[in-house]
Amino acid sequence: MGRNQEPVPNFAESLRALVAPLCKLQPSKINMVHVRASYGNYKITLGQNTEQDPSVEIDGEIHHLFLTPGRIAPNPTNLQIEKNMKDTVIMRDLSVHLLNPDGQAEEQNDAAEKGNHSVEAREMINLAGERGEELIQEAVASGKLSKAAYEIIRHDILTALTDHPEDSLGEVSEF
Repeated sequence: MGRNQEPVPNFAESLRALVAPLCKLQPSKINMVHVRASYGNYKITLGQNTEQDPSVEIDGEIHHLFLTPGRIAPNPTNLQIEKNMKDTVIMRDLSVHLLNPDGQAEEQNDAAEKGNHSVEAREMINLAGERGEELIQEAVASGKLSKAAYEIIRHDILTALTDHPEDSLGEVSEF
């Protein structure tokens, strides 16, 4: 963290700050929030608040991701569009299950190494040829796909709840 940077609040804290009904629920119970956002629909499960921050589990679907050397993003760049998506793998209709054991925002805490993730595309359009197959295998094996998906989803959820809370927020419950 740089000198002038403030610590990033963890995802659970950010959700509680944006979703008023969550404040009324008991943090000692498991809380669930449904969110409709720009890139997909998600069910977020916040684990019990113990001495450590609650776990965050996200289940949902992302409409598409664009995979290129060095970049995984929800939208293509202007340069990719100008080059007719050359060297790009388009992953469509992704099912996502991600578990962040301590809710921290910086990264997914090596959940990829622990097998606590799943990012599966129903369709892949490979416009990168053999290199595309390598990109897919590398992104999955290294955990970059799940980490990128987690950050994209986290940002998508927080942006939707900040900009359009009435349209984005679905059911909020505890059990």
